[in-house]
Amino acid sequence: MPLPMAVLCVFGVALFPGFLNMFLLFTLWLGRWDISIPKAKLPNISILIACYNEENSIERTICNILATCYPSHIELLVIDDGSNDDTYLTLKSLQEEFRDYPPHSPYFPT
Repeated sequence: MPLPMAVLCVFGVALFPGFLNMFLLFTLWLGRWDISIPKAKLPNISILIACYNEENSIERTICNILATCYPSHIELLVIDDGSNDDTYLTLKSLQEEFRDYPPHSPYFPT
């Protein structure tokens, strides 16, 4: 094999992908930008929960949603689809508990 062809093979097979990988690694390592969106530009979100016989787990679900640190307004809509257990009563008690829930501060269940 002639020398120019051997050099081309070495460059094409080993060096070129190595340079690409090093470029990628240095870009990821050095190019960290803080991408922050102002609160005013974040949309309000609505979360719909359809539940059926979820008396034992609906409170944990709602507490986990409220524990998120989403900085804008969260609207939580829970739909009871004719449950046979006490899901409706659990939801009513949670509604009273979280009626005056302060927005933008995470709720951490005890």
